[in-house]
Amino acid sequence: MREIRILTLQEPWATLVASGRKPFETRTWSTTFRDFLAVHAGRTVQWAAVEKLRKLGVDLPTDFSATVGRILAVAKLRDCRPLLATKEDVERATCLGVDERRLAEYFGGPFDGGPFLTADGKPIQAWCLEDVVRIPPILFKGMQGLRPVPPELLDDLRGAYRVARSTFATEARP
Repeated sequence: MREIRILTLQEPWATLVASGRKPFETRTWSTTFRDFLAVHAGRTVQWAAVEKLRKLGVDLPTDFSATVGRILAVAKLRDCRPLLATKEDVERATCLGVDERRLAEYFGGPFDGGPFLTADGKPIQAWCLEDVVRIPPILFKGMQGLRPVPPELLDDLRGAYRVARSTFATEARP
């Protein structure tokens, strides 16, 4: 791992990113940073989003107490670009299967290919994540924005990442 920064997400989004089911994180701002992100679950759970996603068939925990306030995964930030109103982009941003009826119900459709916009007319940014590795949760007090990992946490985070990657590689072998 080269440089690593922490990004705090509210639940259920942090769990969905950590499980690899949500490869896009959406933000109102862009970044030129392209390296490793520690995915941190903030202390807020968006219960309305949880219920909406459950009604649409997304499997989610009933209790987030084991995840809130913890770093759950490490991912590679590959790209940052405007989120387009296409079925493919919306599926990646919401973790819903590409089923036009379900997506239209979630977002209100239509899928015209144009960018989703913020209230002030700026494009919503899709942070394209790949190579997500779930790690044993590490307690951490998050903060808004994209921040460097504090030096006192760096060794624990790198160690958890190495162990998780080697465990995954071992389990993935035939």
